[in-house]
Amino acid sequence: MLEMLIWKDYTVSISHNRIHRYLMERGLAKAECSKRKQQKWVRYERNHSMSAGHIDWHEDPVSGLKICAILDDSSRKIQAVREFAPTNTANTITVIGEVIREYNQICPLSRTDYGSRQ
Repeated sequence: MLEMLIWKDYTVSISHNRIHRYLMERGLAKAECSKRKQQKWVRYERNHSMSAGHIDWHEDPVSGLKICAILDDSSRKIQAVREFAPTNTANTITVIGEVIREYNQICPLSRTDYGSRQ
């Protein structure tokens, strides 16, 4: 709004970012979390199979069932997948147990990511 008023009264063009920075320096405005710079994107893909896994939960919109899948970060192969009614830690541990039983003799899964932090 100040940008338009300054232009109207003084015919001077000042960007809204510069006006906001000026107001912030004098404590007349505050930073909004939603308008901060986007964080750098990090790819969690590994070079060797079974060096890391990726756990995802997905809800089927039709049935309402939740699907838990563990993917290998290198090959993107689904190592284990199960359907559950509730999303909880015990069910995640069940799927991790399947991966360990199936693939531990080949190469133990060294770590998994934390999934989305919502």
